[in-house]
Amino acid sequence: MHINRILKFYMLFSLFVASVAMASYVPSVKMYASSFLVGTSNGIQASEQPGRLITSVSPVEDYKNYSANVRLAGDPVRGFAFPGGENAKVMDFVLKSFDANLNLEFVSFKIGGVDPSKIRKVYLADEKHRIAETSVRLGYANFYGLFLNIPAGTEKKLSVSVDLSNDVSLGDRVYFTIEKKDDIRLFANGEEYVFGDIFPLERVYLSIVKPRGR
Repeated sequence: MHINRILKFYMLFSLFVASVAMASYVPSVKMYASSFLVGTSNGIQASEQPGRLITSVSPVEDYKNYSANVRLAGDPVRGFAFPGGENAKVMDFVLKSFDANLNLEFVSFKIGGVDPSKIRKVYLADEKHRIAETSVRLGYANFYGLFLNIPAGTEKKLSVSVDLSNDVSLGDRVYFTIEKKDDIRLFANGEEYVFGDIFPLERVYLSIVKPRGR
């Protein structure tokens, strides 16, 4: 009788050891067993740590922790100038910062709709004062060394205007294009910012009309 009890105990102990070994070898069984044991021994602890039984993690796409936006603005209906006109606005463009300090260092505009040689000067200004001026070269107006700051969470509107020659053709419509991402150099929190597939940017134009009284 005593021997039978010993044999029965030994068999039960062997089955228990085998089941524990299987649970530790198979991940799904191990996870079930661990959740079961936690749940039976301490239900509050299991409910407080629901993330411990996550079986897969989706890959996280790499991204920048800041972003910027550039857009053109203006009113083409009211955009007009006369031959020989000075400081005639061609367009506005807006730089917006979401959560980074931006610095605009360079921007280039391709001139369209008119012979570039008939534009004498190009100006860049904000809402308070003129920032820079340049001459047209090979059909482009390039502004270097701007170091213009746009603080995080703000936006800045910049205007582009021109001085026209007297022999600019009536009926022409001048428009400026930011042709490609290399035509605008921007730094965000000290790192160069690369825009996505938004170029070319062109929309607003300046109509050339004849002077009043002629």
